[in-house]
Amino acid sequence: MWEFLSGSTVQAVLSVLALMAICWVAYYGVLKLRDSSLKDQPLASEVLKNIEEMRQEGDISDAEYRKIRSVLGMKQASDADDAKRAS
Repeated sequence: MWEFLSGSTVQAVLSVLALMAICWVAYYGVLKLRDSSLKDQPLASEVLKNIEEMRQEGDISDAEYRKIRSVLGMKQASDADDAKRAS
């Protein structure tokens, strides 16, 4: 029986199957990592609150605050669209 496994065709098939298994494990590992990293990101409303505090303390100008707020507003709209598509 072990002689059968020493054939080049069988070794090629086993190598391809092993490579496919490794790719499958890597793919799902990346998906899990990606999901966990997305959960760690703060909400746009939290970021906006922090930016507003920075403006009040004088760390950023009113123009910078308005620009950041408009970008975050677009992100909130995009997040809302993504949530609607997911459900």
